[in-house]
Amino acid sequence: ELQKLSPNEITKEQAEKCIREIFHRRTTFNDNDMRKSICGSLKNLGSDLYSSSVHFLHELIQNAEDNFYDNSMIPCLRIELNHNYILLSNNEQGLRAKDVLAICSLAVTTKTNLQKHIGEKGVGFKSVFVASNQPMLISHAWKFCFQVPGIDAMSYITPLWITDQDIPECIAEQVSTYAQYTHLYLPLKLETQTSEANLFLDQVIKAVDPCVLLNMRQLKRLEIIDKRQNKETLIEKQCIGSTALKEQSNVTFEDFTFFNLTGSIMQLHTSTGYNTFRVYT
Repeated sequence: ELQKLSPNEITKEQAEKCIREIFHRRTTFNDNDMRKSICGSLKNLGSDLYSSSVHFLHELIQNAEDNFYDNSMIPCLRIELNHNYILLSNNEQGLRAKDVLAICSLAVTTKTNLQKHIGEKGVGFKSVFVASNQPMLISHAWKFCFQVPGIDAMSYITPLWITDQDIPECIAEQVSTYAQYTHLYLPLKLETQTSEANLFLDQVIKAVDPCVLLNMRQLKRLEIIDKRQNKETLIEKQCIGSTALKEQSNVTFEDFTFFNLTGSIMQLHTSTGYNTFRVYT
């Protein structure tokens, strides 16, 4: 029944019951051979999929692109960084029960080829453990976190229910102000205010290329807030017209031939001004 409900329809009691049931199944799973096999797969998943320490951010941006949005919303992802955490806030419709189950499973995704999705909500989420040992998700009625290392690698897919009192003070205002958003809180596993931690956060910021929005179908806005320097960066995309290749019905580029290309004229607004691009598909 929970699978049929929209994020707004799921109650706190239903969400808590679901998380506690998953927790119980993970912690009482006693097939030792199978458990060892699953744990081995979980340990290798992150290193097999993500060679870069900041690749998790690309996955989360792609997840934001693939989420569902109300028609009244301008799809936006807000990325806040401070000395000891990263907070991502997305104005999507919210987590569905099947999204939560995918996040709490091994190599499961809710995305299909028919939907033209580029991220993997279940698989891709595992990449956040590169940055944090205690990621926390808050989305409508859903409030849960993970804590690794636990007894074994099953802790990567063993959710822990949390209450409002467990939400850190440093993000409480953002979470309460934007209660309809989905928030992912990543307390850094690196030691706070060290050169290593600052370098990592700088790399995260540099990884947000403004041009990433050009090929996004939905995501129109990225906000990067660096609380260390009280610096805010806004990247916005606007479609200002359509265009087409009228003189050639096909174009050869390297070893590929493209037929009947059409596209749009996109304008990106960043801190350095406006830039206009032709994007062909």
